[in-house]
Amino acid sequence: MPLLVRAGAFLPRAPYVASTAHYRTDTLNVRYYADSTVPESSFTLYDDDGKSAQVKQLGNYESISFAGLLGRAQAVVQVRSSGYGYAGSPVWRTVNLEIPRVMAAPTAVLIDGQTVPATDWQYNPAEQTVLVHFLLDEKPVRVTIQGLRLNERLSSPAPEVLTLEAPSNRSFGGRTELRYTLHAPGSYPLRIRTAAGQVVRTFEAQQQAAGVHSVVWDGTNDQGQPVPNGVYTAEMQEQHQRLVLLRE
Repeated sequence: MPLLVRAGAFLPRAPYVASTAHYRTDTLNVRYYADSTVPESSFTLYDDDGKSAQVKQLGNYESISFAGLLGRAQAVVQVRSSGYGYAGSPVWRTVNLEIPRVMAAPTAVLIDGQTVPATDWQYNPAEQTVLVHFLLDEKPVRVTIQGLRLNERLSSPAPEVLTLEAPSNRSFGGRTELRYTLHAPGSYPLRIRTAAGQVVRTFEAQQQAAGVHSVVWDGTNDQGQPVPNGVYTAEMQEQHQRLVLLRE
């Protein structure tokens, strides 16, 4: 499915986790969709411990605000943390700020007015993205990207190479068939993960033609031993299907 994003938006992203219990905000991956039609934009990320009640009333939370200012061949992003925090909140965070649709490497990147060495930020010409890393604590951080050339022409997103279909039996006691459709020839592993994200079984695929394929999982790990009853996830190319193993 295409990702529809408002021009000028900040989009926080996180790696896949099987449970919100494993979600952490010590690393923030944020995309800034800079656009000439939106010279100013902002976004606020709310964060708490994910389990306590009345955090709003007690003030046990943090707000992380992102403000973007886009001018002629330059973008300025200011990031600020506010609030009282909560037990176990990160003392500081690693922020990976990504700007897509950049036609060429910027002339300079500055953090709080200091030039960042070219080794500490990256430009990917194949994906047309600029990636800047920095640390955030209680002090605001100001990132300036000079010589920014945006490619604002509309383009079609790259199609998915496969579709992980629904299994033959989502809840099973013996075996289930895991089906997937390749939209082009290729070779992609299929992994079974526990609810904690641990890989227990990997099906290494050989080069396969486009079309419908399947593997059968009998509830064993890579060593052929039965795994405990519980919730598992079939994962392939960042697509997921939930499985429930219930042996008698």
